[in-house]
Amino acid sequence: MESAEVKVVINTHIEKLLAFVEKNSDRRDFDEVERGLRDDVFALGRLLLTYFVAPREKEPERTVRTWLRRGFRPRNPERKFLNTLFGRITMWRTYVRRRGGTGLYPLDF
Repeated sequence: MESAEVKVVINTHIEKLLAFVEKNSDRRDFDEVERGLRDDVFALGRLLLTYFVAPREKEPERTVRTWLRRGFRPRNPERKFLNTLFGRITMWRTYVRRRGGTGLYPLDF
C-alpha cells in the first residue's frame, strides 16, 4: 500500500477509536472501555508502522543506484514480514546482489 492510502486508513481508524471513546450514552466502566480499545489500538500501531516503512522502500532507489555502481544487481522488491510490538506488518524490500556473491538489503545500510 502507498503512504497516501495508509494515511487515509489511519485517519479512518482514529475516527473509529474516537467514536468508541466518545459514546456518552452508555454505562461502560473504565476496564470495559480499556479492553474495548486494546485490539484497535494495536491495529493502529501496525498501521502507523506500515506508514513509517512504506516510503523507505521508495527512497532506496537512490541507494540502489549507489550499490549498482559497486557491481551489485537489484532484484524485484520482495514482500517481507516484520514482527513488531503491535503484531506483524508487511513491507516491500529490494535485495541487491553481486554476481556470484552475497547480497544485502539497502534499507539495512
